[in-house]
Amino acid sequence: MNVTGEIYLDGVVSASGENGLKDGSGGGSGGSIWMYCKTIKGYGKIEANGGSGSFSKSLPGGGGAGGRIAIYFQENFTSPYFVYEARGGSTCTGCSAEAGGPGTVFLYHMIYDHRTLLINNGKQEPLQSAIENYNDLSQDGCRAWLLPQSGRHRFANRKQNFHFEELQIYGGGHLAVLTEPVGRNVSLHFKHMIGDRTGTIHVSTKQVMNLFRPKIDLPFNVRVYKEGFLGLAPYTEVHGVQLYIQGVLAHIHNLTLHHGGVLWMYHEGRTAQQPHNSYTFNSLRIKDKSFVWALSSPVHEVGISITCRLLIIEGGGLLEGTHLTIRSVNVTIDDGGLLDVSGRGYNVTHPRGFGVFGVINPGKGHDSFSGSSGAGHGGRGGSGKSQKLTGKYLLNFYLCQF
Repeated sequence: MNVTGEIYLDGVVSASGENGLKDGSGGGSGGSIWMYCKTIKGYGKIEANGGSGSFSKSLPGGGGAGGRIAIYFQENFTSPYFVYEARGGSTCTGCSAEAGGPGTVFLYHMIYDHRTLLINNGKQEPLQSAIENYNDLSQDGCRAWLLPQSGRHRFANRKQNFHFEELQIYGGGHLAVLTEPVGRNVSLHFKHMIGDRTGTIHVSTKQVMNLFRPKIDLPFNVRVYKEGFLGLAPYTEVHGVQLYIQGVLAHIHNLTLHHGGVLWMYHEGRTAQQPHNSYTFNSLRIKDKSFVWALSSPVHEVGISITCRLLIIEGGGLLEGTHLTIRSVNVTIDDGGLLDVSGRGYNVTHPRGFGVFGVINPGKGHDSFSGSSGAGHGGRGGSGKSQKLTGKYLLNFYLCQF
């Protein structure tokens, strides 16, 4: 739609996909809407939603993905209640099928050169939160993708530089970038960020999302994969969102987690200028209902190292790890705070042999006649079940001889 003057929209412009018509059928994808005008105004709605999949519990269908909406304008006088919508289609609740991923809404103010990216999936999230393999997306779903051809657009400087003046992300929407070939350098940046703390951005190998500024309170979750880079602020607050760090976390001096904020420290992850599995801060403060998970394999990985001048775990805060090394000038664990590495050693799922810390004894009995003894460290473990042969066990023993 190329309009030299004004678009006045109180109704609806729609390019939504059709719903699945039969059991087992998936929803249609949303289409594309492109508008160019001098002025846009009104109280209406522009939509390119995916269609719903079959709601049959026995033959469910996946929801269709949202489409693409792009609006170029010089003046925007739309009402605050004006709606741009490109969500994925729904499916039955609690079944194996998955809702469709969100599409994208791109708003470009030509006078101010202001680019806004809007992602909203109506509270529908992927069945699989992480992307297992960027080279094979056949098992991936329910995500919005910025595609290789978008990275060749002039807005991306034709170099996969996805820089927006504004990001809005809501409703469990997930956003990821695909390059061709996989593993090309990508730059992501958002000057202003708005969200409801349910959205997630994925930063894959050789992708950089540098959001550096003096202070930041992230309104979305971030998952950083191996060799990915996330730059935040010297003073960073993680409030009601989760950071998954398998790559590099940069610029943070003072990190505060509160009101459900979570930091996952993976063994491959690190802070900038540190070796793998090493995280350094000036201060790390874990407040009520917030968590730091520093979990690693007790068999194959040496564990997580945390270095800081000040570590504070307030009441209701939790730092849990497998093999933790903490180097700090001052450590405070308030009443109700918890530093916990309980139950993180060898267990019956680990094979006998050698790990990074020596001999592995998974602690399980050799046969049905005996139980394992308790483990020993500061003292001797208790003996396992007696092997005395009586009653039924004795009868079974003799039966085995014939």
